[in-house]
Amino acid sequence: MNAERPITVTHIIYKFAVGGLENGLVNLINHLPDHYRHRIISLTDIDEEFAGRLTRSVELHSLEKGPGSTWKIFPALSRLLRNQQPDIVHTRNLATIECLPMAALAGVSLRVHGEHGRDYEDRDGLNGKNLLTRKLTLPFAHRIISLSRAQQDYLVDYVGVKPDRITQIYNGVDTTKFTPGTEPRDASGAERTITLGTVGRMDLVKDQPALCRAFIALAGQFQEQDLRLLLVGDGQNYALCQQLLSDAGVLDRVTLTGSRPDVEYWLRQIDIFVLPSLAEGISNTILEAMASGLPVVATDVGGNAELVADTETGFIVPPSDPSALAAAIGRYLNEPGLRQAHGRAALDRVRQLFALGRMVETYDNLYQSLLIKRRAA
Repeated sequence: MNAERPITVTHIIYKFAVGGLENGLVNLINHLPDHYRHRIISLTDIDEEFAGRLTRSVELHSLEKGPGSTWKIFPALSRLLRNQQPDIVHTRNLATIECLPMAALAGVSLRVHGEHGRDYEDRDGLNGKNLLTRKLTLPFAHRIISLSRAQQDYLVDYVGVKPDRITQIYNGVDTTKFTPGTEPRDASGAERTITLGTVGRMDLVKDQPALCRAFIALAGQFQEQDLRLLLVGDGQNYALCQQLLSDAGVLDRVTLTGSRPDVEYWLRQIDIFVLPSLAEGISNTILEAMASGLPVVATDVGGNAELVADTETGFIVPPSDPSALAAAIGRYLNEPGLRQAHGRAALDRVRQLFALGRMVETYDNLYQSLLIKRRAA
């Protein structure tokens, strides 16, 4: 479907910096067809280094919102939107949901909202204030995008959104960027170094300390194994993880890289990928790990079980349970052939179901179909 003129999309997010939601936005902008023109409005900050990941020319605007109500930035947001006159405004998650009625008041005729996941403080999505906010603001969206079936069910069952207003779109991963390492993985050598790893912001919701506790237990259980831990990311859990590992006397077997832009390189240093999160939407890092040919141990939250085929491409375990993490990882340490088989199956699964091109095509078709309906109305 060809557009007669450029389609302008203004993406509104809370903060344009390192994160799964933000990585997904960058991937979408970089790969949508040339007939799109994009603008990004960050309610708070813009990380210039992260913005360098954009390969398209994109207008970036920061409203520098401080604590308190989102409505206080309405005058600035309204001026921007009236000047831009975008075809579509696309908000994402609860932090920007109040911008939907603001966009309507500013005269934007087509509004899309994406539900990617929930915050640590409201992991089940049942906080009364947040529920009310969703119920009051989502009617201003012409289409709601859910990144997982679990999130779609939540919107229908708890928020009361009609199913025909929701489009479910999985994130996609760039399988040309995220690829298996070239070094062969030895399935037989029990003495070979095995690296457990995770990638992500070290926020409370990501629960990297649970992985640290599992690693400490495994280091004691598999003393003959040269077991290593790789933690890629930075945030408030960094110091806690470092202290836990130091107190257990295993810090010399751990690499904490801090925040890194070259995630694809670090994934190739990992043998078993672990995501111990307390809440998720659709995890980009799981998809990136699968595209890197890694088996994945992940907690049963959000859309994780929709990505990881339990006992086929990895293992799904309960959240907040280091012993369950350790037991699942221990299976791979005891059965190297299983680790390899799950890694190959993960690579096949991501290529078949979660390729970036599939995601981009779905967004393109959705945007254009909504515009056609709007112009015909």
